[in-house]
Amino acid sequence: MDKLNKSEYDTKDLISYYKNYENSSEALLPDEEIKYVLHARKSTTDENRQLRSIPDQIKECLQAVRNRKDIDESQIIEIIEEDGSAKSAGQRPLFDKMLEGFRTGKYQGLICWAPDRLARNMKEGGEIIEMIDEHLIQKMLFATYDFEDSPNGKMLLGILFATSKQYSDKLSIDAKRGVEGNTEDGKYNGFIVPGYCVDPVTKFFLSDGTNWKLLRNAFRMKLYERKTDEEISKYLKDNGFSKRKFEGDEKTELVKVTKNWVNKTMKNPFYAGIYKVGNKVVDLTGLYNFEPMITVDEFLRINTQVGAILQGKKDKALVGARKTIAYELLRGKVYCGYCNAPMTMERHKVPKGKNKGKVQLVFYHHDLKNGCARFSEKIDEHGNPMKKTVRTRYIMSGICHYLANCTKNFDEAYDYYIKQIKEERRTESLKEKRKVKEANATIKNLEESQRALLALQLRDYSSFEKYHKGELEKIEERISNQKTIRAQAEEKSNKLDKTLPTKEDFSNLIQSYLEILQKPTDIIAQDEVCKKVVSNLYVKNDFVSVINLNPPYNSMVDLTKISTGWG
Repeated sequence: MDKLNKSEYDTKDLISYYKNYENSSEALLPDEEIKYVLHARKSTTDENRQLRSIPDQIKECLQAVRNRKDIDESQIIEIIEEDGSAKSAGQRPLFDKMLEGFRTGKYQGLICWAPDRLARNMKEGGEIIEMIDEHLIQKMLFATYDFEDSPNGKMLLGILFATSKQYSDKLSIDAKRGVEGNTEDGKYNGFIVPGYCVDPVTKFFLSDGTNWKLLRNAFRMKLYERKTDEEISKYLKDNGFSKRKFEGDEKTELVKVTKNWVNKTMKNPFYAGIYKVGNKVVDLTGLYNFEPMITVDEFLRINTQVGAILQGKKDKALVGARKTIAYELLRGKVYCGYCNAPMTMERHKVPKGKNKGKVQLVFYHHDLKNGCARFSEKIDEHGNPMKKTVRTRYIMSGICHYLANCTKNFDEAYDYYIKQIKEERRTESLKEKRKVKEANATIKNLEESQRALLALQLRDYSSFEKYHKGELEKIEERISNQKTIRAQAEEKSNKLDKTLPTKEDFSNLIQSYLEILQKPTDIIAQDEVCKKVVSNLYVKNDFVSVINLNPPYNSMVDLTKISTGWG
């Protein structure tokens, strides 16, 4: 047999020609030239629920590589560690980036611990198999499963992806069923409720000793002592309020108590004996010897929104009126001066006279006939006819009178105000700087994708047109949008670092509040001022009996100029 002549080109050159110039993207590379990506994924942060952690998956995959002769560890050019569920498609940016790597020729081989780590839904599983068909994925290696690139092998891989989806769906259903079952039985579901701990045997909720008493005192401070959320948060912090999971646990965790935490926590119906998880709502007091921290009536006094809805069920004529109110002045801040019940705002069109049907009458009322003087007395303490409602104009008048007499401790109040402004600006500035950082990271990733697509366009134009037509334009548009977001965030951040308000600005601010509160047509602006200025107030028969202002305004009021019961 005659020997072949010496060739200037070799088979690699021929493969390169057919791959790049004859639209033959299915040319297979020799084993030693295949570049691999190693993919590892866990679906939850709870390591105890994983078959293998990410480090274990990577270790076993590398060991599987060492046991083979057709691949060398140096051919692994990237390791992708993914943390998140694969149950639903389109929620995995790292997975999508990996597939993009196969489309652009960055990788030709894929290493993974098991098929269910790659995909647990049919769409992503189908994309993997399609890439194997198109030889974009030329080699696939699993640490726990021998894959064969054949019709039967791909069919079996598809079955494994499908069973992974079935397992994922069943796991979700079983977990939901378990949560609902625990809720119906009044048992612990993984959420610690401050003030309560869990019986390690029955999983029932128990009063957590001193912590339960501290929080109960906090409720009493809010309900009966008219303390602000800030004062309550200080009380809990000063007394070392903490939480623990199980009864008998010596280790406790201090609760990070803030005024916002107090406001949110005290609106949890759990403390009145109502266990709400998702759409399941259960009365714990009817299941076992659960000890509520407050009564239902006390809960309704704190959570005025729930109270208003319950009252609306008793008077259907008022429900429609409530729905028309987009903004409610002093929401959750107005209480009855006779019985301490929360009062809600109503408004109606004028029933008669020249303004009939035009101007709206705005007033506050409550429907809890709990021995309140509004419903039981005909004459008030000043000998005037008793009314069941209070007109909003009397309340606004009382607030304005307090603000007009904010003349004491001006310098100290200004210093407090500046401290608030600095803190607000610092928080806003951090938020804007975070936007800049996120925009920069997004732009960097988009530009990497842009460079990869441009390289593919030069190297294999037909494949680029077939699979990526229009993507460069979309990426350019997204980069432009991110640059706009970055510029806006940088501009806002720079503005926040400018000059602080002067004492004259602070004085003018109080004057502007007075002007806004005296404009009954601008309810939105009034609402914003009331949120900043008023902590809570108590009203009697068309007059305000007590007003508690927020800092720093509370320290500025000259009480010698405030008459008892301004109206």
